[in-house]
Amino acid sequence: DAREQLSEEDKAEFRRRSLDHYLACGVAFAGLVAKMCGEDPEEMTKAEEGNGTEDTAASAASSASAVTLSNHHSKTMTTLRKRIASRSPPPSTSSDGEEFDDLKEMLDEIQEAVDTAAESEEGLRSLGEMKAN
Repeated sequence: DAREQLSEEDKAEFRRRSLDHYLACGVAFAGLVAKMCGEDPEEMTKAEEGNGTEDTAASAASSASAVTLSNHHSKTMTTLRKRIASRSPPPSTSSDGEEFDDLKEMLDEIQEAVDTAAESEEGLRSLGEMKAN
């Protein structure tokens, strides 16, 4: 086979980077929602003690497994989604309401993608262990 096989380290790095990008998108979308609601985007997306967003997650990622990182990012996304759940845009135009709903839906999709990544990683790890035995 002429194609080069990725090492396990490379695969783990690509998974980590993918999860980091999902979280960065989630933080950006939550910031847009905050702005639409007339709130401070930095306040809406700031890291809490023990539950960071992009900066904290990136530094923690270097030593974390993909499953651990996925769980961390999943919790962070859950926190962001909870913060915006009770928010609504000012009743200015219907297009703002549609865009707002679209952003909230995208956050739900990102949450699902991050959660699925953890489940897939755990399933592959279990399969690998079964094959080894």
